[in-house]
Amino acid sequence: STRYEVDLNNVTSDGVDGQYVSDGVGVFEGATNFSRLVVPERILAIGNNAFKGCQMQSIKIENGVNSIGNNAFQNCNQLTTIDFTEPTNLKEIGDYAFDGAFVYGSSYGLISDLVLPSNVRKIGIGSFYGNHGLVSVTLGSQVETIGLYAFTNCTNLSELKSLNESVPLCLNEDGGNDVVYTFSGVPESCVLYVPENSVAVYTAGWGDKFKDIRPVETGGV
Repeated sequence: STRYEVDLNNVTSDGVDGQYVSDGVGVFEGATNFSRLVVPERILAIGNNAFKGCQMQSIKIENGVNSIGNNAFQNCNQLTTIDFTEPTNLKEIGDYAFDGAFVYGSSYGLISDLVLPSNVRKIGIGSFYGNHGLVSVTLGSQVETIGLYAFTNCTNLSELKSLNESVPLCLNEDGGNDVVYTFSGVPESCVLYVPENSVAVYTAGWGDKFKDIRPVETGGV
């Protein structure tokens, strides 16, 4: 069947125009007949469940969006790439926002690297849970907190880059720090690249999970 690009610049209904795309029931939830989504600058937030279960392969999010809601792209399991326009206003990725997305990745020869925008500060609970297709993830220099199970069962992740000189807090249910649960199921062989002057603090903070921590310069960023 024919699949289409959905460019929200061309959508004028009350449900998606203006400051948000859906809250509650997703405007496009479960849609299967488009391959690419473009979220224009005028959209300031992507609401809860907005594109849950959609079957697009790629997403372009322009720099107006400041938050991605809970479950917004959950189970978008055909997704292979997401392009954020920099500089971006995106600061928060909601709970389970990409849970069950990026499933196939490199197993099918598809793009499977994820670079989060530099201004993101909060990554929600289970936000990238079960993203088996991800091979490389880059966390920007402003990330402060990462929710419980955020990258759990990313079973093919071989490289993680964290560009914040301070170690982000991996929140557990009590608000404490638990890197093991945040990255549970990530292979022990996954290499963590961090700023050169932060290797020691990451070893102290995240060393229970990551045994191979290297300066980011040697990672080819």
